[in-house]
Amino acid sequence: MKHCHLDYLFSIVLFVALLISCKSTDEINNNNSDGQNDKGVLCPDNHHPHSIDMGLSVKWSCCNVGASKPEEFGDYYAWGETETKDYYDPTNYKWNTNYYQSTLGDNDDAACVNWGKSWKMPTGEEFTQLINNCSWEWGAYNDINGYFVKNPKNNNTIFLPAAGSAVGQEYSNVGEIGKYWSSSMMNAHDPWEVWISASGVSIYGLSPCWGHSVRPVLK
Repeated sequence: MKHCHLDYLFSIVLFVALLISCKSTDEINNNNSDGQNDKGVLCPDNHHPHSIDMGLSVKWSCCNVGASKPEEFGDYYAWGETETKDYYDPTNYKWNTNYYQSTLGDNDDAACVNWGKSWKMPTGEEFTQLINNCSWEWGAYNDINGYFVKNPKNNNTIFLPAAGSAVGQEYSNVGEIGKYWSSSMMNAHDPWEVWISASGVSIYGLSPCWGHSVRPVLK
């Protein structure tokens, strides 16, 4: 009878453990809506890219153009160019005169050309929404430095890696700074861009000839 009693208790403990395990799995699945975990950037099915609802006017991609994971740097593009190259310099920049549009058209948009018509580069206004309405936390994801950008209302998050930039034949500030093009012009000469680093998030108008990252949004 003593052995039977112990077997019975063991069965109860095992049953409770299974219930807890099932509950934990359900909680994980619920928290992973739209393919996200507590950080909001890990997709259980490893399906990339996908869009993430940040509660703003557009949905944001989980990764950069040319990347297959949120933490990958992806490709580098000069502003208004849609192909990568071995050398980034004013001498081989596509637009040797000023680009006379306030926003890039589809044919000059690296996101649209490489990912299809439903994607585009974010405008300066759309980047401003992301900056003003989300929390930005510098950290590392899979040992890659960058920013976790989180919407406080729905807890959805994207990760922007600090991919540095391509200048000439070199890649500079990799792991320290990220430079992300918008599709908008800031002034007559320079496109609008977001810089990220451990010291903060900044907006600049920069020379368009250097190779920087592109994080798409859905149209």
